[in-house]
Amino acid sequence: MDNTYEQTTIPEAAKQGASAIAAGAFHSLAVKNGAVIARGSDLYQQTDVPATLSSGVTALSGG
Repeated sequence: MDNTYEQTTIPEAAKQGASAIAAGAFHSLAVKNGAVIARGSDLYQQTDVPATLSSGVTALSGG
């Protein structure tokens, strides 16, 4: 797999302190301080993080 959609590039915000990570084919997700951080292709809005996921998140799953 290449990094065409920057799905394997770790955002600065997630380089330290991430408590959970998950990935799909063209995106990756992390939880830091209860908020979701997303990176990669947004073709199907898979990296659009709803405001309701900006706190209180403890786990996630990517697919």
